[in-house]
Amino acid sequence: MASPLSSTATLKQKAERFEQLFSNSGVGIFIVDKERLIIEANEAFCKIFGYSTDEILHHSAFELHLSYAAYVNFAEIAFNKVRQNEALNLEYPLNTKTAKLFGFALQAIRFPLMKKFCGRLRISQSVLRPKSV
Repeated sequence: MASPLSSTATLKQKAERFEQLFSNSGVGIFIVDKERLIIEANEAFCKIFGYSTDEILHHSAFELHLSYAAYVNFAEIAFNKVRQNEALNLEYPLNTKTAKLFGFALQAIRFPLMKKFCGRLRISQSVLRPKSV
């Protein structure tokens, strides 16, 4: 049987590995809470969307959607699937700070104990268009 001290050390190691993966990943990773506020975003996510960490943290994910209708539609598709612990692989257009982003894939998982969702953006054959288009 593992001692409480070794279990604590194992949890700490897992948390450190997750933080390293989150921070050093070449793909954009973000975490939203149940109100869809962005509570964490890695450097790759910020670069993809053209925001600094300070600009994007604690802002609604709505700011990334093309319209309010798209924001609501996305929730119906994506978050309902994730809430049911089903895998999500979705292509969906979003806004960056200066352009519309097309052709990315979003993968998401749920952290039930934390009541948070973690999304991973993988840009695949992305097309950036100025927001005026």
